Amino acid sequence: MSILSGFKKIRRHIRLPDGYKLLSFWTSSQTVEMDDGTTLESNKTKWDDASTKKHEHTNKPALDSITSEKVAKWNILSESNVTGIKGNAESSYRTGNVNLSSANIGALSTTGGTLTGNLSFKMNSSTQTPLKIYGGDTNGQGISVGAGGAAIIGGGKSAKALESVVSATNEELHLASDNNIYFDVNCNTIANRLQVILDKSRNFYPATNNNGAIGTSSHKWANMYATTFHGALDGAATKAAQDGNGNIISNTYWNKTTDLVIIRDLSLNQLTVQGNWDARTTGTVANISNYKPIAAIAKDTCSADVCWMYCYLDPDKKTVRGGIKNTVGNDKTLSPIAQVIYLRTS
Repeated sequence: MSILSGFKKIRRHIRLPDGYKLLSFWTSSQTVEMDDGTTLESNKTKWDDASTKKHEHTNKPALDSITSEKVAKWNILSESNVTGIKGNAESSYRTGNVNLSSANIGALSTTGGTLTGNLSFKMNSSTQTPLKIYGGDTNGQGISVGAGGAAIIGGGKSAKALESVVSATNEELHLASDNNIYFDVNCNTIANRLQVILDKSRNFYPATNNNGAIGTSSHKWANMYATTFHGALDGAATKAAQDGNGNIISNTYWNKTTDLVIIRDLSLNQLTVQGNWDARTTGTVANISNYKPIAAIAKDTCSADVCWMYCYLDPDKKTVRGGIKNTVGNDKTLSPIAQVIYLRTS
């Protein structure tokens, strides 16, 4: 039975005026009507075309690019349940082709910003430089370092080591180094650089011998403290405590503009000496600032007939004692004069 005709093939003839002619009971596909009103023939044309173009369609390039490896990755992604993407600083998720900027994730932009947390650099080798900051031009500001508490700037392991002994709350600045600390100035022309060194033995000196000064003629330090000074003195020393032999100058030497020794007259107490007789008298030594009495000598008896027997300074350094003799028969009333010798004490 034919699928298209639905009838059994039977060959029959019909007699016509001009003879017998084969009579066919086949039904034309163009006359077979489908339920949608189209003919079987028109639908067959479409079916043939679809069969011919079964691998020719708009999605074919995309389907041809699918590999088993991609399918495996899609399976993994499908299990992750990722339905959207957002940065840490965003409040809602986005889908599709998402672009995440530094602002979206809450990071600093390359154009600058403010870092509110701690920042640490960990180097993997001694040849790395953890941070370099250069100004925008030759007159630009290089770097400003500030801290609410302690700030440590160090070379080698010193900065890390100081963290354990420096209180973070102290408002201090520590410059540290495992070796020497170098201070360089006049570096705009590097060949003219000037350098001062604080070495690890705590010696502070210029890199070039016999250069520089501590203070200037118009910017002096108020005080200078040291145990030992070396080198020549250019100028006058206002005051020194000891000489080269360790003698205390204030106790050993004298001001050349002030007398080392002075002599002052002292009138002893008045007395009357009988004729051809001797007598004794005393006098009180006067106090003179910065001097002390060391001796007394006779000067004048105030009479030609009276002579000195002795004159001396009492051991208490406060009294002069004198003895005189009357060489004539009549009495003599007088006040002998002695001289007190003083030595400068300061």
